[in-house]
Amino acid sequence: MMNLLKSLIDEEEKGGENGVKTLSVKLLVSVMNRFSLDEETATQLISQALKDQEVISFITDKIGQEKIASSPSLESFKQEKQRREWYSEYKKLEERTRWAMKVSIPEVLIDEDLKRRFSVIECKRIALKRVADHFGVRCTRCNGTGVYVQSTIDDKRCWKCFGYKKFVDYDDLKIRKSIERAVEKDNPFQPLSVGEKE
Repeated sequence: MMNLLKSLIDEEEKGGENGVKTLSVKLLVSVMNRFSLDEETATQLISQALKDQEVISFITDKIGQEKIASSPSLESFKQEKQRREWYSEYKKLEERTRWAMKVSIPEVLIDEDLKRRFSVIECKRIALKRVADHFGVRCTRCNGTGVYVQSTIDDKRCWKCFGYKKFVDYDDLKIRKSIERAVEKDNPFQPLSVGEKE
């Protein structure tokens, strides 16, 4: 993409036909900023919205932005960007948290609408709470209160049970397998719904 930007800058320095200054870099940057897109996505959107790449260098920034804002492609580009960001955040989660999501809210991993409604952080909290509620044992650190006075976490949540009052040993593979079998046999988890609290 840097080669594209460099060629656009070179072209812009020469000026456009009939004294019309080429917009290339200005349009690219303004589209990236206005619609919060990365360079590659903004370039694809500009190309698709304006249909003819030859035009990109000679159209005014204002007209270019208006065409792009009214383009049906914009919404699909935004959704694709959001989807990529969601998966990027999901991949940063600990493996045990991803496992809890797969077990308790697997629908969020395949339903794009749910990804738009629930952030990765919300899904993480819901998944950990669901697993703890159904398969956890009373936390011995906080005595089932979810609060531990000596906790270094600001809100004094118990660091062992994450404040969910029940503890699940995610590192014990036998426990994980028994939870997976229990879910396969008689799934206690309802489909994820808007308004569900952690």
